[in-house]
Amino acid sequence: MESKREIVFWKKVFWGTCLLSIGIKLLIAMKVPLTGDEAYYIQWSKYPALGYFDQPPMIAWILSGMRFFGTSPWILRLPSVFMPSFLAPLLVDLLDRFGRGKGSVDLSRNSSWTSIAGILFLIAPIHLFFPILSTDLPLILFSFLSFYFFNRSLLEDRDLFAGVAGLFFGLAFLSKYFVLLLGVSFLVYGCIYFKEKKVWKKLILGILAFLPFLALHLFWNANHCWINFFFNTSVRNIDEKYSLDHFFEFIKFQLFLLGPVGIYFTVRSLKRVIHVKKTQMGLLGGLSFLIPVFAFGASSFHYRQGLHWTLSFYPYFYLVFALLLKHEDLRSALRLSVFWSALCAFCIAILISQPVESWRSYYFYRGLKFYLAAPALSRVLESYRGEFELASDGYTEAALLESYMPGRVHVFGEGVIFGREDDFLTDWRTLERKNILIFTRHGREKHEFEPYFESVERIPIELDGHIYHVLLGRHLNFRAYRDRVLAGIARTYYPQGCSIMGRYF
Repeated sequence: MESKREIVFWKKVFWGTCLLSIGIKLLIAMKVPLTGDEAYYIQWSKYPALGYFDQPPMIAWILSGMRFFGTSPWILRLPSVFMPSFLAPLLVDLLDRFGRGKGSVDLSRNSSWTSIAGILFLIAPIHLFFPILSTDLPLILFSFLSFYFFNRSLLEDRDLFAGVAGLFFGLAFLSKYFVLLLGVSFLVYGCIYFKEKKVWKKLILGILAFLPFLALHLFWNANHCWINFFFNTSVRNIDEKYSLDHFFEFIKFQLFLLGPVGIYFTVRSLKRVIHVKKTQMGLLGGLSFLIPVFAFGASSFHYRQGLHWTLSFYPYFYLVFALLLKHEDLRSALRLSVFWSALCAFCIAILISQPVESWRSYYFYRGLKFYLAAPALSRVLESYRGEFELASDGYTEAALLESYMPGRVHVFGEGVIFGREDDFLTDWRTLERKNILIFTRHGREKHEFEPYFESVERIPIELDGHIYHVLLGRHLNFRAYRDRVLAGIARTYYPQGCSIMGRYF
């Protein structure tokens, strides 16, 4: 039995780790330039709506709120900076409530194991070093809150918490569809306990609380050509084919997320699985982690997986990990995890401290150079506004430049599968006969744009020893642009007869 002093010590270490985690991520958030995806979501936040081309709207709503505090990248990243330190106390609280209840897995009621479990969660490299904005941010937050309150409704037999779990499930659904896999886990749990009426009562209450969020999302899609569903089931899967490479890429990233410590101690403790799965929290946590990971793993044979797609399900791994390990193993895992995270921190520090030019021979050099130059470049281009509408020939470039500007940066040309929100934001009919500046970092020549303007001039812009180019197109010929570009966009990226593109024809 541990002394009270030791329990208090580990609680202090846990809260200190929460603060340390915030400090580390804040430093990284201030050092690392905006990525293309982050800029794209920041662009969304400038135009609040009930939905967007690619995904549900929650990340944009959160960033819209953050804009009241400022528009600097590090300020907008604050939700990502604070989130792990918000979730960790909830994870510890859930384990504490479990430990005080019946059926705890041979763990002392008054011990430091829950604090150690929280520290393990906080110092995982993915939680400690990556304060990046993405749709996974609200998904992780709200899906874990749904899991937290559903567990409390079961532990304490409180129906109100089941409804709260449904509300947070709805918010997670408005973040990303992947939360439906968590819903599958809840339903499978209900099927395992199909004879217990109280479990199904709570599931039904949760579903009823979720339905208004589903209705809102369906309402927006019904008025926008069902574009979210069309994009995620059809457009984004163009040219996808069976590939073992995709599967092995998926496996490698899961092994990184688990980490050597997680893998070793999980394998070492497999004989305790039978005891953990007999507990309500252990079973539900295991289902909530394993069902999504296996689902993504199975689909990775045919579809390339986003490396971040499983992130929202890893908090449940840490919960099960804490239940699986004996107290002394948790302490050993913590010591080794500190070493593993320190090694990752050392590698990241070296990468961040390298001069940009040291990456000149790598394929990502030009993109990195552009990301770093984007603030200065946006100021140069902003000086042309008034005489010219501003545009880029790529979605990443347009979003990144606009994130540092007060006004719009349109996307000129067909673009690519991803990032097509500009189709909603720009009505090309209003730009008839307008002058348009088109930024290009892909070596586009002026003859490619001449069919759409009376004249085109290509001029260089030098920044930090690197030459960028813009094309000054005068007097847009909307009909030519509609027939050569917009018609192809309508055929490729939208359902037939969609009003979004139908406005042009």
